[in-house]
Amino acid sequence: MRRLIRATIFAAACLAALPALAANEDARAEAQQLLEVMNYRKVHEDTLKSLLSELPVMLSQQTRQVFGSVKMSAAQRAVLEQELPALSKRVTAMVRVRIDAALPYSETQALTIDVMAEHFTADEIRDIATFYRTPTGQKTLTKLPEIMRMTMQKTMPRVQAQMQSLAPEIQKEFEALAAKVKAAK
Repeated sequence: MRRLIRATIFAAACLAALPALAANEDARAEAQQLLEVMNYRKVHEDTLKSLLSELPVMLSQQTRQVFGSVKMSAAQRAVLEQELPALSKRVTAMVRVRIDAALPYSETQALTIDVMAEHFTADEIRDIATFYRTPTGQKTLTKLPEIMRMTMQKTMPRVQAQMQSLAPEIQKEFEALAAKVKAAK
C-alpha cells in the first residue's frame, strides 16, 4: 500500500512538473536562437582574445619586478629584455590552451543556454533577441569584448590568485630565461 501511495505521489509530482519542463525547453530553444543572433561564437572568441591581450603586459611587469632586484650585467639585462616578449607569448599560449581545455566553446554555449533558460522565459529571450537585432543591440555585441577586457583589467588580481595550478609550468619558463640571461654575461 505504501508503494502505491509513493508511486501515486511521484506520478502526480511528475505531471505537475511537465508544464515547467516544457516552458524550460521552450526557453532553451529560444536561448539557442538568441546565441545565433548574438553570433555568440565570435563574441566568445573576441572576449577571450581581449582578456588574454592583457596577459603579456602583466607577465612583462611581473618579470621585471622579479629580475629588478637581481644584480645583472648590461648584457644579461639585454637578454632578459630580448627574451621577454617570446616568454610572454609562450605563457599566454599556455594559458589559452588551459582555458580552452577547461571551457571548450561547446560547453560554454550549453552552459549559457541552461543559465538563460533558468533566468528568462521564452518570451523574455525573444525580447532580448529582438533587441540584439537592432543597431544598438549590434553595437552592444561589438563593444562587449572591450567592456569585458576593461573589467578584467580591474579584476585581474583576483584571477592571478586562481592561476596557481599553472605556476610550475610558468616557473620552468622563467628558469629557462634565467639560464639564458646568466649565460650571456
